[in-house]
Amino acid sequence: MSTCESCGCNITLSVGEKGDTGATGATGATGSAGATGATGETGLGTLGIIDGTTATVALLEADTGSTLYFERATGVVVTLPDSPAEGTNYTFEVLTDVTSNAYTINTGGFGLDVIEGYLYGKKAATADELFLATTDAQISMNGTTSGGTKGTSFTLVHDGVSTWNVSGSFQGSGSLVTPLS
Repeated sequence: MSTCESCGCNITLSVGEKGDTGATGATGATGSAGATGATGETGLGTLGIIDGTTATVALLEADTGSTLYFERATGVVVTLPDSPAEGTNYTFEVLTDVTSNAYTINTGGFGLDVIEGYLYGKKAATADELFLATTDAQISMNGTTSGGTKGTSFTLVHDGVSTWNVSGSFQGSGSLVTPLS
């Protein structure tokens, strides 16, 4: 015997037979899959790292957001894509001092773009120097006075029209000169 919770009267409960289970409803139709997107260009980067151990590197717009590590002591020539979309960007870092030739970055082959902005020149035990880029088409670091040694790090970001905006610093030695031309 049990007591009803709402009124307090005594009630007797008995267990009856189990009833039939109702029928299961039909499963709804599965929706169709969405269209597959277009395949983009294959970039040079792997997990955002671009190989800087070859003599030449042609960057693609698809490589945006990647970092190129300069690791070839005999220099690397990099070509940027012509007039890419706004926000296309690359970071460049020197992991191996260049000892011959140069680490060079050129605007695209058609001469449509320029480099503008600032690079700080750094060398041990001296004040930083500021170098201005206004209508330059190249950054070239020789391993001494124009940079290209460990500690060099800068970024280029395209405005979507005709300008690569540069910011960062280069590490050099001797009487520093601009790597921008």
